[in-house]
Amino acid sequence: MKSEYPIIVNLSFAVLEIYEDLIISSVKEGIVFDSPELAQIHSVFESHFQGKSFGFISNRKNDYTVTPTAFIKVSKNSGLKGVAILCHSEASYDNSIFVKKFYSKPYKSFYTLDECKKWLKTLK
Repeated sequence: MKSEYPIIVNLSFAVLEIYEDLIISSVKEGIVFDSPELAQIHSVFESHFQGKSFGFISNRKNDYTVTPTAFIKVSKNSGLKGVAILCHSEASYDNSIFVKKFYSKPYKSFYTLDECKKWLKTLK
């Protein structure tokens, strides 16, 4: 039986790969990621994970700007168990550590996709 995953959602600012209990987000080069973009991602959360627990991986393969204060109001999604940041450089790692200060749910940065997935599986 062929899996229906991943479901690919192309937004104007990012590509989302949706799996049964996980989303991987790749924001496009040069984007300023702020509250409107986050609201669109939360809309995808609600449509695909109603009442289900899931993890989120932010794949920072491209260079973009995150407005960290956007996360202050949006940690409300009860199904979202945590955010793993997939870093591809020291600069993206350092940026992710800065953004973490503004996020209230479990949040951790890694250099491999496998590490991201393993950590998210440890969260309840």
